[in-house]
Amino acid sequence: YYRYTVGQRRGLGVASSKRLFVLEVLPAENAVVVGDEADLMAPGLAGERLHWIGTAPTGPLEVTVKIRSRHPGVAALVRPQGDGAERRVEIDFAEPQRGVTPGQAAVFYQGTQVLGQSQGNLQITVIDGTQLPNEAAPGGFLVVPRKSGHAQCHGGPIGW
Repeated sequence: YYRYTVGQRRGLGVASSKRLFVLEVLPAENAVVVGDEADLMAPGLAGERLHWIGTAPTGPLEVTVKIRSRHPGVAALVRPQGDGAERRVEIDFAEPQRGVTPGQAAVFYQGTQVLGQSQGNLQITVIDGTQLPNEAAPGGFLVVPRKSGHAQCHGGPIGW
């Protein structure tokens, strides 16, 4: 699993008639979830370890969010939750974003001013109107590396 990152397409060790991408890495199971590129798109994320620079807002805030250092940023609605050590945030993107990955920092901007950030982010997948944090879409399947270095597939409609 340590050789894979969310969004990776090459070097998966799985033959398929369609392009497959890493959707989720499961270190505890020594497994990788793969699926279609559309399954990488996240309508939002849930972040932990929320930190504000300056005064924390008292309600939802419209900002630009960057989820990677070279990410161009996307308009989003940030909804802070909790207080003290339990500060967290839910972020709804104006447009779904590709490859939201646990552990990434999400940085909030208004113009060029940094307002705050969160870490330990989990992608929110919406399936039939139900939010499922940090779970692969139903079309995904597991690729479990064998000790020989070849992959073994489990579950899901593979369609080969």
